[in-house]
Amino acid sequence: MTVSPFFDVSGFYKFRTSFLGEKVSNTIEYTEGQDLKMRALFVGKRRPFNSRQIHKMLVRHPFQAYKIIASIHFEALLLWLKGLPVVKRQSMGSVGIVINEQLEIIK
Repeated sequence: MTVSPFFDVSGFYKFRTSFLGEKVSNTIEYTEGQDLKMRALFVGKRRPFNSRQIHKMLVRHPFQAYKIIASIHFEALLLWLKGLPVVKRQSMGSVGIVINEQLEIIK
């Protein structure tokens, strides 16, 4: 799975979600061997996950997905302008994902 165009696929991505009372956090860590190369963290207020709450968020923030996509591309542009090289990709085969300590192969 490719998460960043700036890192090789030989590394390891760890995705973690934690619930801290009224808060929720999502963390992505990328390591190559024992070296931590990137950590991204988001902390937000915990909300119920139901149709009503989703509708409410879509009405309040109708362009949030576009803002996030634009922000990701803007940050990538800044990294590229700083000289971080873009890693060329070849077609990928199967990908393994570990969920609750169980390996699942997806295409």
